[in-house]
Amino acid sequence: MHVVEVENVPIEFPFEPYECQKKFMTNVIKALQTGNNAALESPTGTGKTLSLLCASLAWLEQYKATSNPSLVSQISGPNTVATTENSQLYPTIIYASRTHSQLQQVVRELNKTRYKYMKACVLASRDQLCINEKVLKEPNSQVKGQICRNLVKAHKCIYSNTLEKDLPRIDEMYKAECANVPDIEDLITIAKKFKHCPYFRTQNVSEKADLILMPYNYVFDPKVRKAMKVNLKGNILIIDEAHNLESTCEDSISIEWSSKDLALCIDEVKKVLELLVEDEELKKLEGDTNEVSFHQLNPMEVLKKEKEPKLNMNDVAILLKNLQDLDEVLYEFGEGKNYEFKPQEIANGLSGQVFPGEQMIKFMKACVLASRDQLCINEKVLKEPNSQVKGQICRNLVKAHKCIYSNTLEKDLPRIDEMYKAECADVPDIEDLITIAKKFKHCPYFRTQNVSEKADLILMPYNYVFDPKVRKAMKVNLKGNILIIDEAHNLESTCEDSISIEWSSKDLALCIDEVKKVLELLVEDEELKKLEGDTNEVSFHQLNPMEVLKKEKEPKLNMNDVAILLKNLQDLDEVLYEFGEGKNYAFKPQEIANGLSGQVFPGEQMIKLLEKANFHRSQRDAFLNVMDQIGFYLAKKAGDNGGLWAEKGIKLSEFSALIARVFSDTFEASDKPITKTSANEACEKYLLYKTKEDDAVVLKYWCFSASVAMRLVNSRGLKSVIVASGTLSPLPAFTASLGIHFEYTLENLHIAKSNQVLVGALEKGPNNTVLFGSFQNRSNENYIKGIAQTLLRTMETTPQGMLVFFASYTQMKSMISSFINLLADDGPSYWTKMEKLKKLFIEPKDKKDLPKLMADFDQAIRGDFGAALFAVCRGKISEGIDLPDSHCRAVFIIGVPFSPMNDPRVILKKKFLQMQQLKIGNQRIMLTPDQWYEQEAYRAVNQAIGRVIRHKDDFGIVVLADSRFVYNSNR
Repeated sequence: MHVVEVENVPIEFPFEPYECQKKFMTNVIKALQTGNNAALESPTGTGKTLSLLCASLAWLEQYKATSNPSLVSQISGPNTVATTENSQLYPTIIYASRTHSQLQQVVRELNKTRYKYMKACVLASRDQLCINEKVLKEPNSQVKGQICRNLVKAHKCIYSNTLEKDLPRIDEMYKAECANVPDIEDLITIAKKFKHCPYFRTQNVSEKADLILMPYNYVFDPKVRKAMKVNLKGNILIIDEAHNLESTCEDSISIEWSSKDLALCIDEVKKVLELLVEDEELKKLEGDTNEVSFHQLNPMEVLKKEKEPKLNMNDVAILLKNLQDLDEVLYEFGEGKNYEFKPQEIANGLSGQVFPGEQMIKFMKACVLASRDQLCINEKVLKEPNSQVKGQICRNLVKAHKCIYSNTLEKDLPRIDEMYKAECADVPDIEDLITIAKKFKHCPYFRTQNVSEKADLILMPYNYVFDPKVRKAMKVNLKGNILIIDEAHNLESTCEDSISIEWSSKDLALCIDEVKKVLELLVEDEELKKLEGDTNEVSFHQLNPMEVLKKEKEPKLNMNDVAILLKNLQDLDEVLYEFGEGKNYAFKPQEIANGLSGQVFPGEQMIKLLEKANFHRSQRDAFLNVMDQIGFYLAKKAGDNGGLWAEKGIKLSEFSALIARVFSDTFEASDKPITKTSANEACEKYLLYKTKEDDAVVLKYWCFSASVAMRLVNSRGLKSVIVASGTLSPLPAFTASLGIHFEYTLENLHIAKSNQVLVGALEKGPNNTVLFGSFQNRSNENYIKGIAQTLLRTMETTPQGMLVFFASYTQMKSMISSFINLLADDGPSYWTKMEKLKKLFIEPKDKKDLPKLMADFDQAIRGDFGAALFAVCRGKISEGIDLPDSHCRAVFIIGVPFSPMNDPRVILKKKFLQMQQLKIGNQRIMLTPDQWYEQEAYRAVNQAIGRVIRHKDDFGIVVLADSRFVYNSNR
């Protein structure tokens, strides 16, 4: 290890750092020392991830070593009440990247350093971590979570039970299995071995982690952030691969929703209300016949049961009523009122209406952390395809102590760290974690939760930070911690997506059916309870008082709550079909754009729509609680029926996400209450798009500013936010779009010298055809031949491996088909000629097929002719796969990956930027609509080009096969 001192902080680096790495680490340390933000750009191949990890962890190591001892004594004194927020002495580094595959690479980099000894974990959901068979059977992620919670609550998950039993020694157990930081696969392997729950193990680890790794959405999606228990206050956020950050932020607080979605949601709540009524009737029947003696009660169980959250029938009934009101409001929305944009104000080409974002709210008012999808190893959970249902199955199994992996993990907790260290000396990635967890029969999901509690470094995808629901589920605590966002070039879109949502009237109809079914089941339960009460009397002396207390504290689903929810959903269904009809508060087509088939409304109309159905911001938590309890109830019903999961409440879970995202500005408690002014300001960043698809009304509530999600995350008390990527230029516009101040910025030079890479922009092909890959020209035979001939010449002169990138999957499929069918002048098809020069591979759409393809590609490049891999800009290979040296001696770019011009979201994003320019003028740096449109495309190109130079000694060529690259403005 080489030690370099930066700003009086000794940093141990695996090798002598280059000058660009020293500059990068200097800015990281300055930001951490002063508690300021930093936006750092360093080209691909300059060791950005390693620099981020070593600098931030070295700073944290020094910070912990030099903290005031009296402060430690004061905080940990005898009169101090330990809580999640006030017991944290040191900040946690939250390292967010776009995907778990990118986080896996971060884990590998971390394990190369001395800092792998620090407590680190990868956050993941039940979809990735759960190993309980009952939970795995459920395909829906929301239902998975409900099943999981029910199993855990009832202590019926063996993995949760074992994990709980092993907690006192769990760290030792895992250290013995894996000395490194485990990735998701390692965690699952170890958890399975110990029969531990990997999901709750990660939750356990994250509570005390120094470093937590997670995807973007765990940070930016408020619902995900809450679900994953991501605490931002006082912590450090590092956003890697931040070139996608703007769209990520926008997406995180945007949503699409249709009248069909609302109708399905209402049905779900109705079903819940019916189930609650059945439960109530059954309880009465049981009460008449099933008397229990006081001496038979277990007081501890009774107390425990009383404390458990109960599903209140009144709450569900109110929710139903509000959904029904919303349904009515939705169908009236946008008709005959004047707050809709005129078509000329937006753009031609939109068939719908466009409204200001505030209309949505007004409309509503009438470690490596990974999910269970990645970490769960319970066969029952894995059978379920839906992530939500997986979570419900998992929680039910753990609660019932029926998950062997959770049970074993709990049992082994006292020595768990030693167990895993013995298996893996490095920081395990997800694969390592799963492998070790399987060995111990531990739950990988709960193992990561366990590790994250004490971790110095937690790695997680973006959405674990930005999606509020995911962040809460994954228990991501931001307060006082440091957030590092790597690969932040996607951060803007991630932020936007995390608080956007789409919903249809079909969804609402299904939702209503689900609630109806629940109400029916509740009524049946109530009737059955009465019957059992008449015939099944129990002596008071037979009761276990502790069990009674425990059961009374458990959350109960209240029939009245389900009934209210059902009524509201039905009201929403009515409102939805009226929304936008015959009124003039949508934008006029000329105010927005021609070509949109729907209507565009101000974002506040979404809130007004919900308010008409009695879904109010102040009742958000109550409705979310009812819907969550319904999920648990249905999951428990499924368990009681031998695993039958007829009613999953999937659409109701989606409606829960809608409520969380629309009211995301108040989704979590913060130091300062959200004022009406700030809520309205957030609404101004939204537009509500209403259209019809398959005879259903569809609402698309889209956020068009990353600043909304970034400010929400930043308001959670983060110590520092560091965003980094190889492609953030133009940096001033990028930082301005995020809406928070960055004290330190850096645009680093590349480590490679000019003689290591040759870049050529081609205007014409060998057949003298202009290489203009526009959408209209892509099917031109002469253009295709020009591309094929240019590609053949590049293959002839390129040794070993090369990458060929297309603008989209559609273009790649079409052009490869043309290569196969078009004959060259000398006889065979162009594809046949290519096969004689290289072994050809095509990037799969399903990520599950990628590891085998990359293994085959790796083998092929070692052959006599090498290999060529056809891939897509913005795909997995262009964004996150490391292909050094012989793997990539050439990158060949075909066309420019512009987003579809007629996509309503693209049209409205450009219009939003135009309206913002008119509103704020030159008050701050801002891209024009055309600049944004071009930047999104060329950032994707730059990410693809970055595959060619991966370290200081690498070399290769870049061929830009499109005439648009020739002009200076596009270079």
